[in-house]
Amino acid sequence: MNLGMWIDFNPHLQYGGYRDIMNEVNSILRDFTMEKGYGMAIKEIRFKFFIEEKIEFGRHGDGIYTKDKFAVLYAHLDAECFERLNASEKVKIALNGVLFLLNYWKRELAQPIKFDLNTLIADFEVLLAHGDFILSKSLAEGIMRKPVDSISFKFIVTTTIEVDDSKIQYDLQAIECFLTNELVGFSCGNDVRAFRIGYEIFDAKGRLNSFTSTAGYKLYSAKWRTLTVVCQFDFSKHGQLTPTEQFAELKKSILDGISGIAEMKRNPRGFDHERFHAKIDELLSIYGKMQFNA
Repeated sequence: MNLGMWIDFNPHLQYGGYRDIMNEVNSILRDFTMEKGYGMAIKEIRFKFFIEEKIEFGRHGDGIYTKDKFAVLYAHLDAECFERLNASEKVKIALNGVLFLLNYWKRELAQPIKFDLNTLIADFEVLLAHGDFILSKSLAEGIMRKPVDSISFKFIVTTTIEVDDSKIQYDLQAIECFLTNELVGFSCGNDVRAFRIGYEIFDAKGRLNSFTSTAGYKLYSAKWRTLTVVCQFDFSKHGQLTPTEQFAELKKSILDGISGIAEMKRNPRGFDHERFHAKIDELLSIYGKMQFNA
């Protein structure tokens, strides 16, 4: 089974002004993977690079999805450095970025049993060497921007059509980007690399309010080093609050969820949840003052 690999520059924009470079790199990747397979677990790998002056690590939604047989890996490239390069050098940077992210996957993320990531990396290193694409490690890593030894923070939203989003006065994406950026370099142990809030909002007075089964739900995956905590909100009450009150309720719910980690039967023993609680409390207080003068 052939493996598909492709890159995307500035995936939130229409090609981000680098379509020719992207097409050339993807042509090289297609030739590299032709008639190659590295296992049944992964059929496609997507590499997404942001090239912007403002770096928002909260956009790095790395994931290994064995059910759908694909992986997606993200990095930022230093915009000022990248713009100074000629077209050939930009191609080299992108290809070295692919190698950088494959090695990141090997170090930081789970490896599916039926996928030979080590051989893929070795073969790709041969491609770079034979094609004269190799850059010095210091140059390549000097342009790459990818947090390591940090905790990413993300909201997983579940809602219903009975919830009027216009009445929610905080921006979850902005909050998760702020927290993830501020958590770069902050460690609470090696057992957790991703913290997920299952943000569930529904109208308790409405017809679509069957969320009781997930109330207080918490899950730790040692394989994926991911900790998930569910926080629920009753829109019939939450939507009536002022922006400051809404944010205060969100903050309290997040902190209560983190406090509850200690009560989990299967919790990450190498994760300092008290240190994490104190840091998130501090960061949400800063964000609240900046956005709501709270």
